Amino acid sequence: MPNGIQKDIDDAFNIVKTLGIEHCVVNINTTYNSLVNAVENCRCITDKAKTNVAPRLRMTVLYAIAQSLGYRVIGTGNASEAYVGWTTKWGDGAYDFNPIAHLTCTEVMALGELLADQFGLDKKYVVKTPSDGLCGKTDEDSFGFTYVALDDYISGDMTNIDYETVRKIEQMHQASEHKRNMPATLK
Repeated sequence: MPNGIQKDIDDAFNIVKTLGIEHCVVNINTTYNSLVNAVENCRCITDKAKTNVAPRLRMTVLYAIAQSLGYRVIGTGNASEAYVGWTTKWGDGAYDFNPIAHLTCTEVMALGELLADQFGLDKKYVVKTPSDGLCGKTDEDSFGFTYVALDDYISGDMTNIDYETVRKIEQMHQASEHKRNMPATLK
């Protein structure tokens, strides 16, 4: 679901071809631009809010297709991303089930390498630098620390983590608490 031109879309095409996955391309760019323009006509919209529109549109497309086919939507977020809130609420954070939610990024990559061997998938897709594909930076550039440091922190291994990294991780975790809990309801 590119938003206009997606520079790494050939990676997706190669993966679905290798694995024999039925697929279709839905370019969300026209809808994205129309929605952002409509909001901007009413209110100022921040760059961060604009960034999160695309994942929410993608989730709408996924649920429309899944419902039409009688399928469920699978989540692909991991424990590391969840810990620091590296997900879009009601975007990639919405799904019916998530088989890797309990695994850290390091564990997901290790599992990916095993599965790549089993299914004949090029490992370059597994070891690809994690990026949200939205803001033009890697996840780690956005965080200001590495997934290895985050995963070590989550596991309690503070051996190679400096105070500033701990502070950033804890700040992101606290600020994203609302993403890890269901919305409050009145009784």
